[in-house]
Amino acid sequence: MTDGTLSYAIELGTKGFLGPLSRATTGLARFTAKAVAVAAPIAAATAGAGALAVAMKSVNKAAEFEGLQVGIKNLLGSEKAAKGLLDQLQKFEAQTPFTLVSEIAPLARQLLNAKVAARDMLAEVTAIGNVAAGANVELGQLGAIYSQALNKGKVDGEIIMRLAEAGVPVFSMLAQTLGTTEDKIMDLASSGKIGADVLRKAFQDLGGATGAWGKMMEEQSQTWNGLLSTTKGNIDQLMIAFGTPVMNGLKPMLQEAIQLVQGLKPQAEALGQTIGKGLMIGFEALKQGYLDDILITSVKIAGMEF
Repeated sequence: MTDGTLSYAIELGTKGFLGPLSRATTGLARFTAKAVAVAAPIAAATAGAGALAVAMKSVNKAAEFEGLQVGIKNLLGSEKAAKGLLDQLQKFEAQTPFTLVSEIAPLARQLLNAKVAARDMLAEVTAIGNVAAGANVELGQLGAIYSQALNKGKVDGEIIMRLAEAGVPVFSMLAQTLGTTEDKIMDLASSGKIGADVLRKAFQDLGGATGAWGKMMEEQSQTWNGLLSTTKGNIDQLMIAFGTPVMNGLKPMLQEAIQLVQGLKPQAEALGQTIGKGLMIGFEALKQGYLDDILITSVKIAGMEF
């Protein structure tokens, strides 16, 4: 303040902020335009669904599948091995009432964690799937019990009761595999004499390709719900096949947009500080009674005169 005059200087430098923001917006616009363009062919075959919606749905499915690949690759230690296993599981999905992302892949991860070799995976999943279909129990529920037994290295009373409660004929299947009677199963389990390998063989004897329940998944897949599930699984595979190259094509553009947005942080912070200081000055001016002078000066600067 000089000679009774209070002066305020507020300078908002927006060029450094708005320039990168404009580039980021342009990048996102290119991202959207690309998604719309590549979605057009498949949209025509999906009852007129919006091209962008179809593209993004496919990209989401592809991203889920990519996540599965990464997770299984970490368990197997090889990208090639993970791809080979997932190829097998995709074929399995196409012929069964189970879905890859929500049911089959989680089971495969559980079995890998329980030290089941990748080369044995299809046989294990087939047997568990047939038993699950025959007992009309969720694949994930049965897989969790089975994997727990493998991790324990034995079949104890808890495992037997959980299998029985799930509708699995565990007493008869174990008795047949062990060559004993059903009434002796609990005693053998309590004394730790039923190893996990016995359970694996019992599942193969019942649910393997040549087992008594070896066709249960096939039968379930012909029911209404089974047909719906199988159809959904095949559509998911179609969307993954479509969405994967779209996702890979959009990744560089998304990475560029991320870098541009990250680069805006210093300018956004500087602009915010400038505005914040201006608000503080305005509030102080209001308290001291100088706000009218500031407003009049601002209007004059804008080219208006009183």
